[in-house]
Amino acid sequence: MSPSFACEEAVVLPSFLSKKYGKKIFYIDCPHCMDETAEEYLAQQLHQCVLNMADFFKIELKRERIEETIYYANEARKWWIKYQELRPALKKNVLSMNLATIMYGLLIQSKFGLPRTVDIVKKLYQALEKEIETGPDQGADSPRILWLHMLPLHTASLLMLLKSLNLNIVADEYSQITWDELDPAKPWRSLARKYMQSIAYGDIKKRFDSLDQLIARNDIDAVIELCHPGCKPVSGQSLLVANHLKIRDIPHLSIEADLIDPDNFSIQQIRTRIEAFVEMLNAK
Repeated sequence: MSPSFACEEAVVLPSFLSKKYGKKIFYIDCPHCMDETAEEYLAQQLHQCVLNMADFFKIELKRERIEETIYYANEARKWWIKYQELRPALKKNVLSMNLATIMYGLLIQSKFGLPRTVDIVKKLYQALEKEIETGPDQGADSPRILWLHMLPLHTASLLMLLKSLNLNIVADEYSQITWDELDPAKPWRSLARKYMQSIAYGDIKKRFDSLDQLIARNDIDAVIELCHPGCKPVSGQSLLVANHLKIRDIPHLSIEADLIDPDNFSIQQIRTRIEAFVEMLNAK
C-alpha cells in the first residue's frame, strides 16, 4: 500500500518494488485540502483499499474485527496522551526513555489497533510515573531540547553522541497525538480524518501551531532537527521552521543525515555541529 503523503519515498519506493518484482500495489491519493469532500474522497479510497487487500489475500472482512481494532486504537491513544501529558513533569535527564519515545513515533501512526500496543503504552506510562517519583533530578539544569524528525535506523553512534553530551531531549514532534478518537460506527471516515489531522498534512501553519504548543508545554530551550535528504517535505520546510523559531527566540540546529543509508552518514560532521550548538546553549 502506498499513500501520497507525507514522505516522498512512500510513493517512489513501493512503485519501484512493484515493477521490479511484479507485485500488486495499492495506491492512495491523499488530497492536500481539508474539507468534507476531501475527507469522504480519502475515506472511500481507504475502504476500497482494504476490500482489495482482503480479496487479494483471501481474507474475510468482518465488521466486529474492525470495531475491535478501533477499540484498541482508542485505548492506546488514551494511554499515550496520558504519557505525553506526564512527560513535562520529568525534570531529570532520562535520555534512553526520551529517545525510545522518538522511535515510537512510527508506532503510533500505524500500530495502535493492536492489543499488544495498549500493553506497551501502559507500561511506558507506568515506567514514566516511577521515574518521576524516584531518584534525584539528575541533569535538570541541562538545556531542554525539542527533537524534530526521527533517528537513524542503521547506527547507534548518534545515540551515543547525544548521551555523551548529556542532552536533555524532553520532547519530540512525531510521537504526538494530533487526531481525534476514532468512531467505530464510521471507521473509514475516522481513519481519513486521522491522516488529515497529521501535522504533515496540509498547511505548514498547522505544524507551526503544534511546535508552539510543544515548546510552551515542555519549557523548551532549543530545537534540534534531523533532516533526512530523502524526505523532501520535512527537509524543504527546515528553513521555514528555523525562521518561525527565530521569531520566538528559540535556538534551532538543522542537521542533514540519512536515516536509511549508512554510506551517507558522517557522525564526525554531526558531532562537530552538535558540540558547537551545545556550547552556544551553555554559554547562553
